[in-house]
Amino acid sequence: MFRYTSLILSLGLLASACVTDQDPGSDENAPGFRWDASTSPPDTGVSSTQDSQISSDGTSDEARRGDGGEASRRDGAQPSLKPFEPTWGVTQSGPYEVGYRTFEVTYQAEADDSDEPRTLDVSLWYPTTEDPEGRGPRYGGIKRRSRVEEEARVAPLTSMPLLVFSHGNGGIAEQNYFQTEFFASHGWVVVAPDHTGNTFAAGTDINYQAGVYRPQDIEAVLDRVTALPEDDPLHGRLSDRIAMSGHSFGGYTTLANTGADYAVQKLEKACEKGNLNRQNLCEVYTQSDTIEAFEDGFLDERIDVAIPQTPGGAAVFREGLEQLEVPTLLMTGDKDRTLPNRIEGDRIWNFMKGEEHRRLNVLRGGHFTFSNMCDLFGSIDRVEKDGCGEGFVDPDLAQKVINIYSLAFARVHLFDASSRTRAIVDGERTPRGRETFEYRVGAE
Repeated sequence: MFRYTSLILSLGLLASACVTDQDPGSDENAPGFRWDASTSPPDTGVSSTQDSQISSDGTSDEARRGDGGEASRRDGAQPSLKPFEPTWGVTQSGPYEVGYRTFEVTYQAEADDSDEPRTLDVSLWYPTTEDPEGRGPRYGGIKRRSRVEEEARVAPLTSMPLLVFSHGNGGIAEQNYFQTEFFASHGWVVVAPDHTGNTFAAGTDINYQAGVYRPQDIEAVLDRVTALPEDDPLHGRLSDRIAMSGHSFGGYTTLANTGADYAVQKLEKACEKGNLNRQNLCEVYTQSDTIEAFEDGFLDERIDVAIPQTPGGAAVFREGLEQLEVPTLLMTGDKDRTLPNRIEGDRIWNFMKGEEHRRLNVLRGGHFTFSNMCDLFGSIDRVEKDGCGEGFVDPDLAQKVINIYSLAFARVHLFDASSRTRAIVDGERTPRGRETFEYRVGAE
């Protein structure tokens, strides 16, 4: 994958997003993050029939190794495969190490002003049982991840679920590594494309045209990953259980790919009357080929769960958000200056309808609280003032909350999750430190 040497940060209406390295230890032991004594103990995700195999810390011997009982095999032979099972508590990292690799996807986009096909650099994380050697990938040419192993052997699992992630405007595929690595440690395969023309390397202006290409990028990546060639280590080992998450412009992309309809007529009228204070958006989104693409929509029925983080798009979707049938966990921050709740988050939530939807609003959370941008670019004034500096929520705590609710929500809607995990999603089981976030169940 092309590694960026120039540190260009695109910060605007539909920007990207702040968190530090993931601690592999138990989240329940983190300062300020303990489960209420009145609730159940931390979720092991294991039924009572398996309790005899669980050690004192809630971990089965097999799950701890993450290798299907094949850890003793050192003869180089491939261990036998076992089906993926979500049997690890959502409050801590999973039993696997994290592998990483990259590849390219090339396809022809619709509503494209160029005859040239689009080529996307794609990052992929996956579970492995190989110990990292200390020199992992350098995300975006910036951040070395010593606890991630490039080109490691895939853990001996089949039927692994898939998470697809979409970065923010001017972001990079790896910008939310706190989340992508966390899911991979739980046995998930995670893919994230660089949205060509809308990355760090593309400049600082907001690229509204990317709103047409981005959902198509996701579809093209899913086409590739769900039809891997026989010589690929992941061939035949993925399930059809797919969740999608995205930050900022990636949150918009998530909503588009999971069924939000575009308010085309209202958008056209607002642009004609000059009521939309985003002229560049009007110039792009009122073109005939763009309108046709919006009228068709970008729903990808393969995606079963949506987790948009600080998304934009209220003015583009409006009542079309009522059409979201995919269970959606909307994440917002009440100190978001780039996409304030009063303009985006609150309006998006108010348009949504459905008892399965949830909202996690991080108190004192800024726009960049929902990614690793604070860690990567916290010294940049605009980043620091929207999630990283004094007055914002502790990024470590925010990261743990985001991971817990994301994984719990995905498990509930993709698997027969344990009652403890369901209790988290239903708001019946919450951690101490609840003063750091608000949680809403069901969109009316």
